[in-house]
Amino acid sequence: MLARSCRRCTLFHCGVNGREKATLVWLGVGLLLTLRSRELRSALWAFAKALAQPAVAGLIAALATWTSALVLLARQIGLWDADALADTVVWFLTVGIVFFFSLDAVKRPGFFGTTARRAIAITVFVEGYVNLVVLPFAVELVLMPFVTVVVLLAAFSEGRAEYAPAHRVLNVALSLVGIVFLTYVTVRLIGDFDAEHTGRALALPVWLTLGVLPFIYAVGLWSAYQEAFIRIDLRADRARARRQAKWALMRVARLRASAVGSLCGQWIWELVQASSPAAARAVVRRCRAAARMGADRS
Repeated sequence: MLARSCRRCTLFHCGVNGREKATLVWLGVGLLLTLRSRELRSALWAFAKALAQPAVAGLIAALATWTSALVLLARQIGLWDADALADTVVWFLTVGIVFFFSLDAVKRPGFFGTTARRAIAITVFVEGYVNLVVLPFAVELVLMPFVTVVVLLAAFSEGRAEYAPAHRVLNVALSLVGIVFLTYVTVRLIGDFDAEHTGRALALPVWLTLGVLPFIYAVGLWSAYQEAFIRIDLRADRARARRQAKWALMRVARLRASAVGSLCGQWIWELVQASSPAAARAVVRRCRAAARMGADRS
């Protein structure tokens, strides 16, 4: 039983594995290079101060609490165990927090559907499948920057006619690396396949992403209302007009972030100039209808 458990830790990474060590090494190298530049040091310090702001830090702490609650629930129903702790932390740092830097997506129509489809896309399962097995530290240390550079070059050359031959070569290189990884993982798993653990590992990023969507949407909705209220305050001279405009927006838009986010420009001016609450609500309805027509055309 002990041998089985130790072997399982070599396949399904327990603790800090070779890939995570290589990531930490390259992050350290990047940080050292950043600190050598005065301009980059200033930018990094400004970013750190922004994260330390009570509002931002509070939201990150709230997201961490929400994620912890999801993990506790998943553990109760058998979707999570202690072996997935490192993967959960990586997901939180690379996916969860990134949501806070793209809250504008919440104001776009179909936010839930689009994000859900991305969460269950085949590429997510392929990435999760490849991550089931970790290469030795030395190999990960060399391979990680190589793959990163190739991916960046492929993204840069995409759609540029002058770089079309290079783009094809880069795509072939990425395909070959992917095939090698998939083959290697499959061969390793055949020797010691744990269906239960594999299923949990593949499902982890999916249920975590779907689980935090309500929280992210609530934050995005709150942010959209804050921006809309600021625009109203800047355009309206009288307190009564501000209250009427805000109340009309909440009455019509309610929990629809896309409706709140569409209120800008000329619509704000018409809203604060409305002669009555009914007229103000009519402005919000027209604004929402125009935004929906624009979304349908795009």
